[in-house]
Amino acid sequence: YNRPILGFAATTGYRDGIPIGNETGYDRFFVVPDGMEKVIDFVHRRYPNTTIYVTENGYNPKGISLLLDPDRIEYYKAYLAALSKAMRKGAQVKGYFAWSFMDNFEWLQGYDGAYG
Repeated sequence: YNRPILGFAATTGYRDGIPIGNETGYDRFFVVPDGMEKVIDFVHRRYPNTTIYVTENGYNPKGISLLLDPDRIEYYKAYLAALSKAMRKGAQVKGYFAWSFMDNFEWLQGYDGAYG
């Protein structure tokens, strides 16, 4: 198989036609908290003693409710717990920045998405 770019990977949110996590309001993003732990662990093992900053993380629900938002609360609980597990294993995470209501005036969806 000849690839035009060495190391190119096509990503998908499905495995064997099944979503890898709960769906969000954006069809390419799924809720997969274990992925946070795995990627931080990978960076920690690959680049030991490196300071890590998570510069973007957040949730865009299906349907917007600014008053009741239990899915977003559960999202952050799960992702921060996964990040904490990676830190207990030695990852030197010094910063975590959650999406805010100002972060993602979405390029194609305008104010239809509520990422923060």
